Amino acid sequence: MSLMRARKRLARQNQSQIPFQPIGRSVKARMDKVLIDDRLVPECVVFPAPLQEELAALCTDMSEVVGGSTVASAGYLGSTLVRYITNIFMARMVSPGVYGMFGEIYSLTYILGWMAKLGFDVVFVRLLPSYRLQKAPELMVGLARFILWITIILGLLISLLFFVWTPRIALLFYHDTSCLLLLQETSLLIPLIALQTVITAGLQAFKEVLWKMCVERLVQPILTLLVLVVVFLLGWKMEGLSFSTIAGYAFSVLIGQFVLTKIIKQHTSRVRARYQARLWMALTLPMFFNGLVYALADTVNAILLGFLAMPSQAAGYLIAERAAMFVTMPMAALSVRYTPLIAEYYYHGLLTRIQQMYIAVTRWSVSLSLPIFLWFLVFRQSVLEGFGAEYVGYENVLIIVCIGFLVYAVLGPASYIFAMVGPPRLIMINSTLSIGANIALSFILILHYGALGAALGVFFSAIITYGMSFCWVSWRLKMQPFRWELYKPLVAGGIASLIGSLLLQCIQYETAGFRWLEILVAMVLFFCIYCYTLVLLRFCPEDLFVFARLFGKFGLRPLT
Repeated sequence: MSLMRARKRLARQNQSQIPFQPIGRSVKARMDKVLIDDRLVPECVVFPAPLQEELAALCTDMSEVVGGSTVASAGYLGSTLVRYITNIFMARMVSPGVYGMFGEIYSLTYILGWMAKLGFDVVFVRLLPSYRLQKAPELMVGLARFILWITIILGLLISLLFFVWTPRIALLFYHDTSCLLLLQETSLLIPLIALQTVITAGLQAFKEVLWKMCVERLVQPILTLLVLVVVFLLGWKMEGLSFSTIAGYAFSVLIGQFVLTKIIKQHTSRVRARYQARLWMALTLPMFFNGLVYALADTVNAILLGFLAMPSQAAGYLIAERAAMFVTMPMAALSVRYTPLIAEYYYHGLLTRIQQMYIAVTRWSVSLSLPIFLWFLVFRQSVLEGFGAEYVGYENVLIIVCIGFLVYAVLGPASYIFAMVGPPRLIMINSTLSIGANIALSFILILHYGALGAALGVFFSAIITYGMSFCWVSWRLKMQPFRWELYKPLVAGGIASLIGSLLLQCIQYETAGFRWLEILVAMVLFFCIYCYTLVLLRFCPEDLFVFARLFGKFGLRPLT
């Protein structure tokens, strides 16, 4: 409904008193009673008396989540586009076999980098908001120093061991030493990946969303692409892939360390550090396994493809995975601000607000990820043709990977609640089961189906990993996020997909000269139809409040 209708309905009911109930009950907190004035300035939002404190706080927090995700989305979108262009450049720069080999080696160093951080990134996000609320700056300083130094030492140690063992790794995976130099060069990535992860987690814990996006999602991929262009002009091939990746990570780590140190000094005013090493290490082990689940989900298939199949199969899977990464972008952007809020709510015992935020974030994640998934489903052949004609045969791989990533968009909000408030022992058990199932399923499926089996492994791993978190939140916290409003993105996506498919069928009969231009127009028209259909189906009042607040920050007036 429009804001004007909300005003008139509220006036007719004479601002009746409405008791507050959690969203999902019969009353649903009656968010449709929110009154917003004609100018739609956030400060002019008026609530009925019983809702003023709770409802205003919730809507304001949701505005911060969406506002933070807007900044994060810009970073994720820019990063994903740059990475997408970089992977197209890499795929065309070398043969599929060489590109697949580099992807496998990078996946191996990525897992080792995640192991080197020992789960301290989740510990950062989980504990730092609590220390801020407790006004314990000495613990904030101690936690930051402890995490950074342990990560540096362990990262360098693992990198040294990996460098020493590279001859045996080359023989184990590739049965020759042709990739020995590439393995030795990429060993430098291990401490850099670990440091970048914990530094950006620290920025997230301080709610510095903009800096997190700059360090993690803009500086590293942009510099990688620029260095890649330079080394290509110099005539480097396989060595250029590793050198450009190392340069991007190194520069982002230097900037991130400088920014994080400055922010810590602003919040602590040069206090003396205090350490709780036993508590931090006790929490690190469950978080380590929890983080390893996500690292393995992203990389284990590429490694197993190199071990069980041809490098060209790994290249086809990596191309599909890099393209499908757009589906995960909305939920990843929302989690930047959503995750620290869950820790704060739990610290204050606000379980009702966790539930309400859970519902809202799930609705936004589905509404933003579903059209991207359907876009890949409709235009899958054109997307793969952009990487090269040799990758067109991996359409089914792209579709299945996209479905697995869509599971993350739907069930991902529950996994962040589980990571923030779940018992550490249960988190470790859940993570161990997920890792075991992920490796076993991927091994069996890749052995029989190659790249298609790797895609199926992504899907089943997502079901197991995020499904277990969703079941725990539903059973233990009695929360489930699905509401009737979710029919709107489904209807809008169905209409956009139908029209997009019809346009694509017509384009196939056109001449080759304007075919790509017409496909690009059809791609843009797909999203326009989806957004317009959502507007026709009307946004719920909570979303209108968020739009009003966001547009008010820029002095704009949103449509009613």
